[in-house]
Amino acid sequence: MLSRALNLEGEERELPFTDLNKIPAWARPSISRTIEAGILKGYDNNTFRPTRNITRSEMTVMIVRALGLKADPKAKLSFADADKVADWARPSVAAAYEANLIKGRGKNLFAPYENATRAEAVMMILGSWNIKKRRINSETKKD
Repeated sequence: MLSRALNLEGEERELPFTDLNKIPAWARPSISRTIEAGILKGYDNNTFRPTRNITRSEMTVMIVRALGLKADPKAKLSFADADKVADWARPSVAAAYEANLIKGRGKNLFAPYENATRAEAVMMILGSWNIKKRRINSETKKD
């Protein structure tokens, strides 16, 4: 979804994942482009895990990378479950919250390991379009 929403372009490259045979052929070009753009990295053990649902933390990190938002490693989170947000995701979650891309679920919970819903993904992508549009308008006004 993210590759298409951002109109990422580039040549399809061989994917570096050990579970490549589990990735459908139709998805490989989009995955390749998101890797090339620095948005997607895969897991530490060099797997992609295509049958696994994406978590809210993972989705947030990818959107922040896609937008090039500044992620402060010392950022603090105000979510009630902030202590459950992994260190690798914390700066991106803070940046996405600051940019108004994410909100907590009920009771001010971020729910970092819960599966991201399609609705949440769509809302983040729409929010990222708005950020990109504001950047373009701002740059146009400078010219």
